[in-house]
Amino acid sequence: MTNFRNLSSFSSFLLDALNEAIQACYPLIYKQVLDTSLTILSNVWEYTVPNMPGTYNGDSIPIQSIERIEIQEPGVVPYFPTSAYATLRGATPKIKFFNLETPGAKLRIRGHGSFPDLASFADTLDAQWPKQAVYLPPLYAAASLLMSGEAGRVRVSSSPVDDREQANRTGSSMQAGQYLMQRFYQELIRSAMPPLPRAIRTRH
Repeated sequence: MTNFRNLSSFSSFLLDALNEAIQACYPLIYKQVLDTSLTILSNVWEYTVPNMPGTYNGDSIPIQSIERIEIQEPGVVPYFPTSAYATLRGATPKIKFFNLETPGAKLRIRGHGSFPDLASFADTLDAQWPKQAVYLPPLYAAASLLMSGEAGRVRVSSSPVDDREQANRTGSSMQAGQYLMQRFYQELIRSAMPPLPRAIRTRH
């Protein structure tokens, strides 16, 4: 393994590996979103796609895929679905309506995306994270750290070296990491959530 100078340094590497694992699980493990932050404005055709809850490597990102948009007209209780819109992809994705909707109407956006990062070790997995997949992030993190730590163990020698009796032979960390990573992807398939509904992606 890599020689970490202190516990704080190791904790940072481990937290990064856990967050990489959370992102690696998408789209088989995904977070469902229901956003009602947008209201129709007078003479406005385009609206910026709202952000996912939480942050990703410290950044906010828009809802990654939109499944459905519903409109609640002023003074009306139920929401009604609409298909009269298109999603404009880009750095700042937009929802473009084909018609001018009623000012004051509220939008309800159903979508999904990857789960946000853990901010610290005090955080817990999102409440939506499926129970059958709670062991996946530690499994991925262990595989990632074992593989990345191999470089720190390798020593260059100008002459042949017999390492057959070494407790930890050169390449053993990489081999163990690759085995765990292969197991991670196998278990990810087994733990996958139901297939995603048909959706429009907001980003390339």
